[in-house]
Amino acid sequence: ALTKIHPQIRLFCEPNSGADATRNKMLKLAKGDYIYFVDADDYLCPNVLNDLVGFASTKALDVLAFNVAVTNESETTAPIKNLVKLADTPIIDGEQFLLNHPKHRTEIWWYIVKKALLTENNIVFEKSKGNGDTIFTLKVFLSAQRVIFHPVTVYNYFLSPDSIMRSSDNEKKLQLVESLYLMLTDYTSLVSDLENKVISCSELSLEHVKKRQGNSVIFFIHELLKARLDTKIFKSYILKLKSKNLYPIKVYLTPEKNALKEKALNLIILNENLLNNVSYLYKIKG
Repeated sequence: ALTKIHPQIRLFCEPNSGADATRNKMLKLAKGDYIYFVDADDYLCPNVLNDLVGFASTKALDVLAFNVAVTNESETTAPIKNLVKLADTPIIDGEQFLLNHPKHRTEIWWYIVKKALLTENNIVFEKSKGNGDTIFTLKVFLSAQRVIFHPVTVYNYFLSPDSIMRSSDNEKKLQLVESLYLMLTDYTSLVSDLENKVISCSELSLEHVKKRQGNSVIFFIHELLKARLDTKIFKSYILKLKSKNLYPIKVYLTPEKNALKEKALNLIILNENLLNNVSYLYKIKG
């Protein structure tokens, strides 16, 4: 019905070929100057995109980024009151943003991006089967010259109990683990491109990306432990990480604040001997 009222809205149906493949197809079909992604369970605060896109266009921004609220509420009608302060926010480049915000999220729904930036730098989603956000976002910010981050909450990330990240189903656990591993292989390719100057960046940015990669390996092993997989599967993934020189972990971003349990777990993951022993405490079936 909306397509009849608003001709700029176009509806496409796609067989289930995975989120990243579908997103790549949508990037080719998109006609607008800016791209924005919204996941099915999530939602925006009312009446914000018109102002955001208009501002980004006026300022010729490559990226306009904003805050996200994590919520258990399936919907809200709360308006945004401080979009008017956008004009006071400084413009920086994407590398500086990454260095200024070293632990910022890498999902794709907290920023709008100029389509020309994606096209000119050949930025698409990789083969991660649903975890392509990280590499996509890093490539976007490493390429962007005009970025504004406005600390106002625009996007609402809904914690769905049916999410694969929170599923107790064994098959979904395996899917999550494999998709996270594929993302790590894409990370390796990105680091290689940065080291070989296929993608230009400063040495500080390269080091930052390597540290983010280290944190992603920590997160992957954490999820691997939580999945409580067969011992052989667990060990096979650790061997895969070693073959790609991703484990033991050499550099990573040190958490500023986290619980004692999380700190202890991170220390265990960083120590190969401890990890081998503690893996059995997670009731890995052997």
